[in-house]
Amino acid sequence: MEKRAFSLSETKVLLELIQKHKEKIENKSTDAMTSSEKKKAWEVLVIEYNSQGMSPRSSTTLQNKWKQLKKFSKKTVAAERRAYLQTGGGPAEKTPKFLPESLQQLVEGIMSSVSMKGNENSYDSNADFALYKECNNNSTSCVEEIVTWDDAMEGDKIDDHSNNSNLASFKPAMHKEPLSEVLQVLCEIDDVENLDQQTWTSYKPAMLKRPSSKPLQVAHGKPQRNFEQYRENLTTKQRVLQLQEEYYIKEQALQGVKKNYWAIKTKNEEAARLETIQKEERAEKRAKALYDKSMQKEDELIAQNKAKFEVEKALLKAKVNAHLEKK
Repeated sequence: MEKRAFSLSETKVLLELIQKHKEKIENKSTDAMTSSEKKKAWEVLVIEYNSQGMSPRSSTTLQNKWKQLKKFSKKTVAAERRAYLQTGGGPAEKTPKFLPESLQQLVEGIMSSVSMKGNENSYDSNADFALYKECNNNSTSCVEEIVTWDDAMEGDKIDDHSNNSNLASFKPAMHKEPLSEVLQVLCEIDDVENLDQQTWTSYKPAMLKRPSSKPLQVAHGKPQRNFEQYRENLTTKQRVLQLQEEYYIKEQALQGVKKNYWAIKTKNEEAARLETIQKEERAEKRAKALYDKSMQKEDELIAQNKAKFEVEKALLKAKVNAHLEKK
C-alpha cells in the first residue's frame, strides 16, 4: 500500500491537514523542543490522515510527499517569475505547471511568501523612484514625489504617454515630443519663459565660454568645515575620555582594595600557621615530659624489684647454708 501513488483527493486531504498543523510543521526553528513538537504534530497528522478511510500511509511517506509538493510549487512560481521577466520576441512559450492549480493554491496558502518567492530586493526592479511633476512658470524647480514600482505598474502615478507608444507608428518627429514625467530631471531653470525657444541650430564654439548651469557647477576652493559637528565630536571624545579616566580610577581603587585584602588574608593565614606550629610544639613537649616521667618511674620500679630480688636471694642463700650446717 505504501507504493501506491497519491490521488488528487488524497493530496488535498494531506494539504488540508498540514494547513491545520502548519504552525508546528512549518516552524523554522531547529531547537530540541521545536523538533519534538514537530515530530508529535506529524504523528497526530498521520493518525488523522489514516482515519479518513484512504490508503494507510506512514509518517515518512507523508513527509516526503509534502517535501515533493513544496518543491514542485516553488518550481512553478520560479517559472512564472522567469516568464514575467522575459523581454519578449519569438513564439509564445507556455509556462510549465508542475502542480494542478488547486494544489498550487493550497501549497501557497500553507507556505510563507518568503519561502515561495524569496526576499524582496528594494535595490532591484522593485525599487522606489522619483517622479517629478511639471514646472509652472512661477517656479524655478520641479516638485519631487516618490512613486513605488507597484504604483507605477498600476499606472496611478505615471502618464499614459509612454504606454500608448506604438513602435509601428514611430516617426523621427516623435523625438521632439516632451519626455515622460518619470524621465524629467529635477533641476533649476535659469530662463523658464524662453526654455521652449532655446535650440542648438545657432551653436558656436564660443558658447563653451558661458558659465555652466547651476546643477553642473562645482564648488572650488577648500571645503568649509562644519564646526558645529566638529565641536560636537570633540565634546563626545572628551566625554569618552572622562568616562575612561573615571573607570581607570575606580579600577585602580578596586585593585588597591584587592591588594589590601590579600595582604591581610596572607598575614592572618601566616599567623594562624605559626600558632598551629607552636601548639604542636607545646603538645610535643608535654608528651615528651610525660614519657620521660613514666620511664623514670619504670626505672625506679625496676631498681626496687632488683633490690628486693637481691634481698630474697641473700635470705634464700642463708637458709640453704644453715640447713647444710645442721646436717
